[in-house]
Amino acid sequence: MTRMIQAERERQGLTRARLARKAEMSASTVGQIESGYIGTPYSVQLEKLAAALQWAGDPRELVEEVEDRAPNQTPGWAGGRAAAHRTSQRTGSLRARGCEDDA
Repeated sequence: MTRMIQAERERQGLTRARLARKAEMSASTVGQIESGYIGTPYSVQLEKLAAALQWAGDPRELVEEVEDRAPNQTPGWAGGRAAAHRTSQRTGSLRARGCEDDA
């Protein structure tokens, strides 16, 4: 389970650091809120995060837990982009050595 804040941040393709800058708080605080280490964030923190994410709902919804989605179902999921990058690097290096993929 993840919190809505993390799901929304990832959906928008934001890193924790980028969201933190937009919300004018530290990336570690964002991480602690996302992980649940900070169980009940201050309302001002939630309001800043909601504004940074352009969240139209109640800011308290950002700390509600939601079902994890498969990485390929979450737009902006960094692992998907990184995996695609690794694949393109591998394919490029195979071509440079004169090898072709059979796939």
